[in-house]
Amino acid sequence: MVQAAQWQVAWFDGSLPVKKLIAAVVLGGSLTGCSLVPLAETPRDAELKTFPVAPDSAGLYIFRNDAVGALVRVEVKLNGEPLGRTATQTYLYRQLAPGKHKIESVSENDETLEVDAKVGTLLFVRQDLTLGTYPMFPATRLQQVSEEEGKKGVLESRLVKQR
Repeated sequence: MVQAAQWQVAWFDGSLPVKKLIAAVVLGGSLTGCSLVPLAETPRDAELKTFPVAPDSAGLYIFRNDAVGALVRVEVKLNGEPLGRTATQTYLYRQLAPGKHKIESVSENDETLEVDAKVGTLLFVRQDLTLGTYPMFPATRLQQVSEEEGKKGVLESRLVKQR
């Protein structure tokens, strides 16, 4: 019983740096090689990494290639409907009709981004996680990025099996 009390004191008096502990857990989780979300078949992933452009619609890639929150899955919605969940080094893909579309990332905070899909184009959105108020629930951010940055991020990631 005394040992447990001593451990708690060491934890809360700052002698065990919480940020270093969190970093170790995140790094350890990212090195395990397993995914927290179901991945799509390799042929479909390879096909989408050629970045095909449909003549009558737009292509939307939402990727997450950060190391923060490696053990956290984040729900993504498109126009209010669930699209899938991301984990580190993963991406989602959807063909879009022309027009405005709302992307929502749901975590400690709800982040939304509106994109304007144009026929024959590709859109790339990067999903970033940052340390939130509570370490197990990172805050999320969505940002539309250039085609060059987007393709690089997608090539570093694996396609998530979508709903």
